[in-house]
Amino acid sequence: MNLDPELIIDEIVDELEKSRVTFLVGAGISALRTSHVPAWGELVSEILTHIAGLEKKDEINYVLSYNELLFNEVIFKIISEVLGVDDTVSLLKCSIDNDNFNLIHAQLAYFSAYHGAEIITPNFDELLEKSHKFLKLEKPLNITKVHGTVSNLYLARFTVDNIFKPLNDEISEKVKSNLKGKLLVVMGYRGADTFDLMPLLTSEDYCPDKIIWFTRNKEKAEIKNNNDLFKRNIVLVEGVFDNYLEKLFNIVIRRDTSKLNISPDWWKVSITQNTSKLNISPDWWKVNIAQFFNKLSPEKLSLQPFLWARILEHVKGYNIYGDDSKDKNNYAVLNAFTSYIEKNDDLPVNYIYLYSKAHLLYTKRIAGIDVSNNDFSELINNIETQLKEYNSYELQSLLGWVYHQYAVSLQSNDSNDSNDGNYFQARLMLLKACEIRTKLNDPEYVFSLFQLFMNAYNASKKNNWEVDELVPIGWRKWMIHEMERYSKIFTENYKYELNSTNLHNLGCLYQYLAFEKHTKSEMEEKYLSLATKYYKEALKVRMHLCDKRLVAQSKIRICQSYFLLVKRANHDISEYYSEIEEHIKDIEAIYKRIPQEDFRYNDLKELKQELVSWQFNFFISSLELYLQGIRI
Repeated sequence: MNLDPELIIDEIVDELEKSRVTFLVGAGISALRTSHVPAWGELVSEILTHIAGLEKKDEINYVLSYNELLFNEVIFKIISEVLGVDDTVSLLKCSIDNDNFNLIHAQLAYFSAYHGAEIITPNFDELLEKSHKFLKLEKPLNITKVHGTVSNLYLARFTVDNIFKPLNDEISEKVKSNLKGKLLVVMGYRGADTFDLMPLLTSEDYCPDKIIWFTRNKEKAEIKNNNDLFKRNIVLVEGVFDNYLEKLFNIVIRRDTSKLNISPDWWKVSITQNTSKLNISPDWWKVNIAQFFNKLSPEKLSLQPFLWARILEHVKGYNIYGDDSKDKNNYAVLNAFTSYIEKNDDLPVNYIYLYSKAHLLYTKRIAGIDVSNNDFSELINNIETQLKEYNSYELQSLLGWVYHQYAVSLQSNDSNDSNDGNYFQARLMLLKACEIRTKLNDPEYVFSLFQLFMNAYNASKKNNWEVDELVPIGWRKWMIHEMERYSKIFTENYKYELNSTNLHNLGCLYQYLAFEKHTKSEMEEKYLSLATKYYKEALKVRMHLCDKRLVAQSKIRICQSYFLLVKRANHDISEYYSEIEEHIKDIEAIYKRIPQEDFRYNDLKELKQELVSWQFNFFISSLELYLQGIRI
């Protein structure tokens, strides 16, 4: 398709004249310009610096290395859970709300007011609205704020849980009507809203007639990965969209001058005067963020080590200071939780203190640091004591979580050659976790249910037991039914993070069932195909949540399933080869970033060996065919 700039501009002008243009604009129209609105990455970086402290520069950089897709929304979810929604809203508002609109905002406002152009934006700022008001445009601004607006952030979609939810019916219908049959012009937008906005762009029922997407090199690869988008009539235009918009505006305003009696230069002069009058410093938002943290109450300030621990825990920030995974003093998550506990040891015990104690034990186990049974028993006693005084849902839920983690710790304890008792004790802890979580209607009950199977499976591998000896009678159909039922519940309630774990677990269960003695050969392929399907669904969500450790787990399982489908169901390896090769590279890169996961290198090593074996067999087969051809 011809990408001549003049033809592109002429096409947009023609469609504007017919009121058939919709602009989809993202943060790129406000960031890095005279508006001085921070990009999301900049904003989060500054906030993390205040939470962690300047001395934690290495830790901050480690966390920011995960900054992609829904990372920012995950961070704001954690902040709102710890500091509360009110303070999180105040923090956001003080860092993105200003009056300094730029030329792009004014041009878009003009196109909307006088040429019926619709504007769709996920941006919270109100610079488009303010430019429209400043210029005293007589006709209304046609704008749809899909994620909310800065003047009412309580209803905005700034946490990952909100982003997972579909747009409300009113906004969704408005977006659909603004897309169908239109020329969609996209600027300053990377297309990361894959759960709410992007599906509307790719639907056959109300997709645009054509999409002209102005993009930078960095964004281009991400957009090109969206196969559904490229089924549409789309043109990617590289370069600075400001220049295209300037030329477009000059053509349109000259055509309109006679009927509006406005000089084209008036716009630039007015906007320049507005900018110089406001004289906003590029760092205005950094000053506001600093003031926000300085004004936090002593109680909220005391939570900063806990907040930092929560953030580090999400990105698996264990040993981030070097490659020596044996140096336990460098485990950032452990140090952050310990810091909070030590500062609050003399204060009355509360939920956050007990949460920190619980996750400190979890961190130690994940990092390979010894955790004793007494540590878990003491913590359980502390929670139960606190429950007698404050019988809250949060404490009950934490108790169920601790019983679950205690069970996993017992399974991992290989301190003696025969740990039969550990598996029986782990089973008791899991049944207790299931009991507590069932009474609470806690959806994480399904994880304890699956762990009952894993406990039995691990016992069978170590001690040659039958799996059925440690799980309830009739567990197969019952467990699958429960896990599939919870998958529907998670989906209906947009709990995709929980569902990703449940789906991964379901894949593991089907993979195991494929190789049971009584499984018929025709069922092997069905079970393995189901396992692969669930692993892939889990991976999709984990990629968006930037949880690299879990991403690697899903990729390993997918590769294992592919090789098993080739061996047991005679699938063609060439169908999966390039994907397996790519997954192996990703897994290796992830484990280099997370040294404490080195115990999983055996899985990676086996995948590499499988790939080499297939390459060798393919070479031999090709050689035999070649030699056979020569003989003929």
